Amino acid sequence: MTIVHLTSPAQFGGLERVVAGLCRETVARGHRVVLIATLSPGDPVPPWAEALREAGVVVEPLHLSSRAYARERRTVRELLRKHGAQVVHTHGYRPDALHVGMVKSLGLPIVSTAHGFSATRFKGKVYEWFQKRAWRRFDAVVAVSQPLVEAIARAGVPRERIVLIRNGLSQGASAAVTRGEARARLGLPEATAVLGWVGRLSEEKDPQLAIEAFALLAAGSARLCMIGAGPQAEECRAQVARLGLGDRVTLAGAVPDAGPLLSAFDALVLSSRTEGTPMVILEAAAAGVAVVSTAVGGVPDLLGDDAGWLVPAGDAEALASAMGAALGDGAERIRRAERLRARLATDAGSDWVEQYLELYRRLRTE
Repeated sequence: MTIVHLTSPAQFGGLERVVAGLCRETVARGHRVVLIATLSPGDPVPPWAEALREAGVVVEPLHLSSRAYARERRTVRELLRKHGAQVVHTHGYRPDALHVGMVKSLGLPIVSTAHGFSATRFKGKVYEWFQKRAWRRFDAVVAVSQPLVEAIARAGVPRERIVLIRNGLSQGASAAVTRGEARARLGLPEATAVLGWVGRLSEEKDPQLAIEAFALLAAGSARLCMIGAGPQAEECRAQVARLGLGDRVTLAGAVPDAGPLLSAFDALVLSSRTEGTPMVILEAAAAGVAVVSTAVGGVPDLLGDDAGWLVPAGDAEALASAMGAALGDGAERIRRAERLRARLATDAGSDWVEQYLELYRRLRTE
């Protein structure tokens, strides 16, 4: 098959890791894959997308004004014809809302993956409203967690067109490096307990909750290392200074392909207000790292009652207590990390990439 993925990508993120892994694995299984990446003028092609060329993926970057809707539709239509697209797979609210009508007019099957809802402000919620309405016209919408299945159904998508496919790690994903090497690359001391946080410094990920909870933590020698960049970076730096945590909190900034470095951490912390099925949890499991997380999106499905620590979203005291529990009992931390790895290894038998390929095949024959 020839599958075309269409997205407006960020430089890094969970959606981007899913797209990269799916593209890479699909090519490895003998199919032709094209990635059309719509970017703003002057924006570089993200490193993860450039790297896909080496894996045999055709990468077509489009540098267009955000309001050049007609030109974007016209250019994408030309590329779909040029590459002989047989299935179109969109990711994100812009390609979902902008291109479904054009793709349907070509007689091509179109599928979207709902990676999760992240809007907390009015403008983002408007975009997601348009996305949800567009999904009603898609041949299939993939949800990466059971809560997303229900959210998509509430948006008016018929249940027979909703497909649950949980995220998985790509076979080509980078392996975790040793703890010592990971700590050296992040500038962390070898002998200190370290909590890690990885994500976009933005409202939906609530990084300031993680900092607030860490300030409440009684473990005075522990450190918090936060990997990521985003609109709340300055607020996070100011919060760290205000709380007097400058010598205990490392704001590492954006680190491309951070998954192999999770071995630096004693436990991974997620403080999100909303999630799909976070790729960073899968990466933590692969690295043998325990997880402390807010109980949002598909996270409870992954961690259950005994494969990590779950707390209510927005509750700094509960998050601090769970952080302390994870650091305070090394044997229990190891047990929960092993349970998570075993659970995900069992789930991996379902082969998330093959589920996508089966969906593409079905859509082509309907």
